Amino acid sequence: YRHVRLLDSDGEPLPEAHLFLHVAVTNRHGGGRLGKRSFASSNKKSSNSTNFNVGSSLEPNLKGRTSSGGSEGGGGGGGDSGDRVESIGSGGGYPRLRPTGFRDIDDAFKAALPTLREAAGLREGFDRALAGLQDACGLSHIANVKQCVRVMAARASSCAAAASSGASAAAGSDSTATSGPQAVGLRMICKASCPCLEALVPLPEPLKKSLVAFEQLVTESKKLMQLGPGMHTRLQDCEAACMQFYDDLAPMCSSAGYKPRKVAKIADSFAWNVRVLRGQADLLARAVNGARCTMVQAEEAGEATGLAMTAEQIIPISRQST
Repeated sequence: YRHVRLLDSDGEPLPEAHLFLHVAVTNRHGGGRLGKRSFASSNKKSSNSTNFNVGSSLEPNLKGRTSSGGSEGGGGGGGDSGDRVESIGSGGGYPRLRPTGFRDIDDAFKAALPTLREAAGLREGFDRALAGLQDACGLSHIANVKQCVRVMAARASSCAAAASSGASAAAGSDSTATSGPQAVGLRMICKASCPCLEALVPLPEPLKKSLVAFEQLVTESKKLMQLGPGMHTRLQDCEAACMQFYDDLAPMCSSAGYKPRKVAKIADSFAWNVRVLRGQADLLARAVNGARCTMVQAEEAGEATGLAMTAEQIIPISRQST
């Protein structure tokens, strides 16, 4: 942080006038602390949510079974034959799968990389869309979708009221003589089982951007709800396939003639990869639930603000068959 001295129009320092500047380096959209993110709070470092006890039970097992097993011999052998497992996604905030040195095991873990990338992309797309809606509505990144819809409804009502009063003035009628219902500038309808906002009056450009951001959030949420469960199943299947090598890992290290230190490193890499698969699957499940809750919030906000004209226009996500 820094204290910056403020200057007047002539470049002279203002008496007792300073600007406190605090810079936070983060990979989060919008910066700042993580905080609570309503139903989209799954954008955390994956290593924090993948703390499973696979390594604690695996490593001592391997050490005990291979402590009497000869010299390391062969230099690289099976330990250097496997290609390095590439990183997940393009950002630096995602965990990497570590090579075990055995090609069959590494190939089993590599099979999960496409799904891991797709899952990370879905979660990032949802988080970006939610942050974009919050920015377009002028709210902080701890606001939920219900608050965003309320803000858009209030602004659209102001536009509708202004348009109505302008039309009344043009027609020469007395707008104060009658007191009609509150003007509504938006309506919420159901398209493809998801809420959609439509403008009923001409809207200013900032409010149009909010509608575009809301539509983008609905698109990302729908994509996450449709593709997420299948990806979660594939990650679980890949984890089960990799765990089949659990009992064979110690004999493979023993036959390769590795010393206990090398065996422990391989066991740690294997356990780390399993934790990554489990953790990413858990994050994906949370993101799918967050997308569903986001749509429910949007529907509830539409009904509360009067944007949903009739109950038949909205098919609540909560009443859909899962």
